[in-house]
Amino acid sequence: MAAAPENAAIQTVTPNRLRGQMTFLFLFIMNVIGMGLGPMLVGALNQYAFGEDQIRHSLAAVGALMGVPAIYVFWRGLHPYGRAIALGKPLDQPWMPLARGDCPARLDAAHARRERRRARSGVPSHTHITLGGETGS
Repeated sequence: MAAAPENAAIQTVTPNRLRGQMTFLFLFIMNVIGMGLGPMLVGALNQYAFGEDQIRHSLAAVGALMGVPAIYVFWRGLHPYGRAIALGKPLDQPWMPLARGDCPARLDAAHARRERRRARSGVPSHTHITLGGETGS
């Protein structure tokens, strides 16, 4: 199974505060739906639709029925995943689509504008913990 690389990819693009919830959601879907519902659907189709000696048709039907939504979900997730990898950090709101033509350089410019606004407001952008306590940078 490819659960380890998929989980690592999810951890790479998920903000720290959501990593536990995303890991739970991923493992829940993989185990309950993938390993629980999939074999049950194959068995049900085999018993009620195709007959006991036609399991190949049941497997093909479940692959076709579940493959189309899976391809769509992967296709929709490629762009946000690619943006996060290109930026080298998790996306704050990966569900928010960017306008066509947005690239990492434009995203970096938007990040720089946010940092300038934050600096003008007096809110530190990052906090480093040292042996002497917390200091803003």
